[in-house]
Amino acid sequence: MARSFAPDLCIATGVDTGNGRGGCVYAGPNAPVFDGEVCWNGDVATVKGTAPCVDGSRVYFLRNGEVVDPDLNIVAAYAVVPDACKFMSCVPSSFESQGLPDDLACCGDNGCVPSVGGSCPEGEPTWCTQLEKTDDGLICHQD
Repeated sequence: MARSFAPDLCIATGVDTGNGRGGCVYAGPNAPVFDGEVCWNGDVATVKGTAPCVDGSRVYFLRNGEVVDPDLNIVAAYAVVPDACKFMSCVPSSFESQGLPDDLACCGDNGCVPSVGGSCPEGEPTWCTQLEKTDDGLICHQD
């Protein structure tokens, strides 16, 4: 697909941090690539296709995302953030760390801490694989 001139969905609408606003959610650097246009109605993104967007929806470009409901063409849109291991020391994955959730971590001058309600009041958003909360902050694992 040729590069779209439509505005980027994640930049134009922001990231939904649990407040119901924003067309994208944070994801790690391995998020699926969508690289196409979607229609955004303020609540749901759908695959645009060749027809114009309808019902007050606007067209946006989406770099990262995936179709999560093929029957309704609903797309999950991802705002990709860097790997937390670029900002902190990570430990190898182990049998014990399997099953821990991947989640947003906030990294800054004082290290990395878990996000607060899906956002980073301090530091930059990063992605932590198998995030483990500890008394000292957090541990991220890597393969």
